[in-house]
Amino acid sequence: MGVEAPKNIDYVRNTVVKRAKNFPREFLQGVQLRVTDERTITLANDLQEGRFWRVLYALDGRNDPAFSDSLEIKEKRRDWARKMFRPQEVERLVQTCVDMAVTAPLKTGWPGTYHGHSVLYGALVRENPESLFEGMASDQLKERIINGTFWELIPELTPSLGDDSMEKMKEILQNHNDKLNIQFATEGYSLFKRNNGENCPPPLIYMKEKNLNRYTGFIRSVDHEHEALGISSEQMRYLTDPIKALGTRSQRKEEREMRELATLPF
Repeated sequence: MGVEAPKNIDYVRNTVVKRAKNFPREFLQGVQLRVTDERTITLANDLQEGRFWRVLYALDGRNDPAFSDSLEIKEKRRDWARKMFRPQEVERLVQTCVDMAVTAPLKTGWPGTYHGHSVLYGALVRENPESLFEGMASDQLKERIINGTFWELIPELTPSLGDDSMEKMKEILQNHNDKLNIQFATEGYSLFKRNNGENCPPPLIYMKEKNLNRYTGFIRSVDHEHEALGISSEQMRYLTDPIKALGTRSQRKEEREMRELATLPF
């Protein structure tokens, strides 16, 4: 069957917490090995409290650009997961994590409330040899994760210690640019706003030229259709003004260089 993107966001948001609380009772009941295993109990508690990222890491290890577990750690976690859970139970756990990440039914702090798609990107989209989740996510879900991650990360395009947002955005623009869909922009802008994007204009100066061209090209495509997408002109300015400012800085640099050249004695 595979893991799918939630189709009815409001319905899933209202039901996923109940499912998360029921599932641990079901898989712990009557299986003594699971009941006495401390990691299984921790996983059950994390699921019930909405800490979906910890569930994914417990099953398969972490697979982010700047924070990836070693292959040895990943293999140990996968061996444990295969020992404790049947394949259909793993799939059900992952579906619950996906539903939590996409709909954010609980205020769980960082990264749960703000980086749900970004967490799923590392687990279900990014290359990860021998992953327990390999082949589990549908193409539709992968496309949603890519688009959601793109919009979540726009306010954070600053390289900083302990943050892999720049690396994820670079991967998306280089490897998945053809999957960016302007029809997702309405929901995408909500993610951008939720993550304080209107108060944190994206500092585009840190992007390499090729990736910057891809980024600005997509934002301009959204701008061209913004009225049909339900995004106001005022809202679009939070995305287009940094692009215009970047152009202004570039023009000023060129003018300054031309003036300097004009003063040279040749």
